[in-house]
Amino acid sequence: MTIKKALVSFFFLYLALLISASVAVSFLGIDAGSSINIGVLVGCVFWVCSTYGKKNGKYFEGKEKTKIVLGFSAINILIQFLLSLTLLPSGDLSTVLVSIIIAVVFIGIIHSLVVYFLVGMCKKMLIKNGTING
Repeated sequence: MTIKKALVSFFFLYLALLISASVAVSFLGIDAGSSINIGVLVGCVFWVCSTYGKKNGKYFEGKEKTKIVLGFSAINILIQFLLSLTLLPSGDLSTVLVSIIIAVVFIGIIHSLVVYFLVGMCKKMLIKNGTING
């Protein structure tokens, strides 16, 4: 598996699961807030990272890890922004759009820290399971 394939897999997996989870939670009438986003993000990062480690017999090193963390974070921010646009009310869009951009950037920073932590944590898990060498 290449870095590019890992990023593409993350994009489609994250988008599909985020939409599916949001629809399911809404259908059930549960107000889960941002916990759905974090849950889906955690699952997708672990899934793609562990698949990469299993298929390649190695893990992201140095620049690869940087590309993965930045790529996952950029995909997350892009999807969050696009999904936020679907919630725009009609009327004065400039005020609402600025608010959405600020919120997505703030949440993006927090999610980026979570992604960085999870990518490292997944490596430790794969080493402990004997999937890759430390």
